[in-house]
Amino acid sequence: MSIFFDGHNDSFVKCYPPRHLRTVPINKHAFVHGYPQAHIDLPRALEAGYLGALCAIFIDPPLGEESTCLQAHNREVPEGRQPDLEPPLDHQVALTATLEVMSHIFQDERITDGFKVVRSYKELTDTMSRQKLAVVIHLEGCEAIDVNLEALETLYQAGVRSLGICWSRPNIFGTGVPFAYKVHPNTGPGLTATGLALVKRCQELGIMLDAAHINAQGFFDLAAASERPLVVSHSSAFTLCPASRGLTDEQLATVAEHQGLVGVTMHVPDLIGPRGQELAYIPSAEKLYTNFKQCRRGISNRHQQENSRTELEAVIAHIVYIGKQIGFDHVALGSDFDGCLIPDQIKDVTDLNLISDGLRQAGLTEKELEKVLYKNWLRVLKASWL
Repeated sequence: MSIFFDGHNDSFVKCYPPRHLRTVPINKHAFVHGYPQAHIDLPRALEAGYLGALCAIFIDPPLGEESTCLQAHNREVPEGRQPDLEPPLDHQVALTATLEVMSHIFQDERITDGFKVVRSYKELTDTMSRQKLAVVIHLEGCEAIDVNLEALETLYQAGVRSLGICWSRPNIFGTGVPFAYKVHPNTGPGLTATGLALVKRCQELGIMLDAAHINAQGFFDLAAASERPLVVSHSSAFTLCPASRGLTDEQLATVAEHQGLVGVTMHVPDLIGPRGQELAYIPSAEKLYTNFKQCRRGISNRHQQENSRTELEAVIAHIVYIGKQIGFDHVALGSDFDGCLIPDQIKDVTDLNLISDGLRQAGLTEKELEKVLYKNWLRVLKASWL
């Protein structure tokens, strides 16, 4: 059975939505005992060989102020108009909700030996070697952190070891990239002075920084300011599908230059376009692997017809494209389970073997496959943590 390390899931928030978002009571210890409504829970994770993950804490605005982006997700924006960003999230709402979700994680950890919140590379590898789930607490957007970075110190001591500077909205640290289709990720200003201070302090503490959801200028600002691997936890290749959250070839090259990685998302609109607007041409993963230069030429001719790729095949094609473009040391998994629209062929975490099987069929060697499935994540976490 393959081993998997996933760069992004929202499963704890799915199991334990913060109080300000609940319409019904939560099921206590749902993650531990099993929660069929989620893509991941502990029993299915261990069954699947899913032994490590960045487990995100993402906070939506209060009920009545809900995000609109998922209803209009990746729609094509009329020419000449900039796509709308989501509004900022209140710091106190974010901090309270973040602590609440973390409390549920720690309550679960106390009643099982099936997973551990890991705070060091040794804890990470020890936990995975025992066939247990290594949970890396990740903040998706830093709204819970104040301008003086005081909350950062507390959150670090509590176990946070990975931060996504922005989600797809502005905050005091930078500006996220809006959800849009056929829109370049270069959509606004970069990191603020407070954002650069956050980068510096995270590197001093040993917190990995994540450029997923940040706009292009913020991405390049982070690359210039950071001395650690440049990580994008869940994204895609803009060349294959022009979704605003995808990474251009220039961004991919920058990731490789900084010894980082890209976790490939399973969010369908970022892979083949919104359902109903799917791209006419995405090369098969096998062709990308064996004849990359020829396939790259074909990508520019979007009128070129080929048998349509399934949604699962598109995940594999994006992994292979990035691997061939910048090397298989720099691509991994970043599923976004429980936070996205996953391929029809994948019902939950127990179907991850379809990804590994597809990568083998595409031609990856066993060494390349191990890097993609988990070893690349271990490498960048080791280099990012103290």
